[in-house]
Amino acid sequence: MTWLLPDIYLGVDSLVVSAAVAPLVPERSSRLLLATLFGGFDALATVLGASQRWQLPEGLPQYVPVGLVCLYGVYICPVVYWGGRAIARWPIWVMPMLCSLDNHSYGITAHRAWGAIVPHAALSGMISAGMAGLGMIAARAFSAARRREGPGRCFWGRPPSTRSVS
Repeated sequence: MTWLLPDIYLGVDSLVVSAAVAPLVPERSSRLLLATLFGGFDALATVLGASQRWQLPEGLPQYVPVGLVCLYGVYICPVVYWGGRAIARWPIWVMPMLCSLDNHSYGITAHRAWGAIVPHAALSGMISAGMAGLGMIAARAFSAARRREGPGRCFWGRPPSTRSVS
């Protein structure tokens, strides 16, 4: 079972990013496509990394996707706050490609024969797609529960404390 751990670790970025963008993807078919793209790009990046043997600059796979997701969040906050225009949703569809950079680096370090790389990449892609799907399901469930509870109640059902501490 420990042989699955690298794939699970590599899929965590898909889980987190998909959970972050899930409320911005309203249609179920679009969420399914997005989860599939997370898995597909991760599998493709693993194969490309194993075949190319050239290195990405140090730190690029770790920091670029996180930085771009943060920039998108910084863009969304004022737009939603002031509500002057619609949010550009096209960056959501670029996120799976950006999140696959870590899989590309992992593919470079994988010293396996081609007969082992392709099935491993397929497994990595399936795990990543599954984790992306779980992230979107969890985010949508949390969002729906928050709407049901209303603004004056907490997610777990207890009202916020209104007593003053003296």
